[in-house]
Amino acid sequence: SYGVGHMWRAYQAVPTLRIKPILYRDHVIAVGQDGTVTAIRASRVSRMWRYQALAGIVARPAVGNEAVYVASRDQYLRAFDLYNGRRLWQYLTESPLEQSPVVIGNRVYQYVPTEGLVCLEARPQNRPGGRVMWRSPDVQGQVITRHRGMLLVWDDEKREMTLVAADSGDVESSFQFPDIQHIWTSDETSGNLLAIDRRGRLIRLAPRS
Repeated sequence: SYGVGHMWRAYQAVPTLRIKPILYRDHVIAVGQDGTVTAIRASRVSRMWRYQALAGIVARPAVGNEAVYVASRDQYLRAFDLYNGRRLWQYLTESPLEQSPVVIGNRVYQYVPTEGLVCLEARPQNRPGGRVMWRSPDVQGQVITRHRGMLLVWDDEKREMTLVAADSGDVESSFQFPDIQHIWTSDETSGNLLAIDRRGRLIRLAPRS
């Protein structure tokens, strides 16, 4: 309780909690390295639903379109109904997933080491295996934001930003930022980019148009 500083209620969501949970409206979504996915009602601190994946989860889930998207090391990207945990679809990839999915509008973007950047429809109808919109095998990294029809994808290992056409997955251009240590966005749609360089400076990057 923030008023008096004493514990009010508690619920053990997963055995080992190392990934920051997501708070979305009145829902808390937590994942564990044992593959557990748990949804908790925040106002009551009570479980809504739980799912057990076949392998551990090391990537933070994403929430959007009234669904929860979870990437697991069992090679599946899964979508669950936010309210009851019903599995909407699951897409089997060619390799374990260790990066988080990103939801922007009605699309879900997932980096797969052996497939590149994969774009899927967020809520396809009658597609238990998911619906792939496009694949871009030459793109590596995490989608940061979308601006004017372009996805900005950051490769932390190469310190490289790639511009990808959101509708087709075609690579438009790429830029090297060797001094950037960490980068994030103020918003997943047309957001400004914020970065920290090797000297500890905070940098704001805004699109020219």
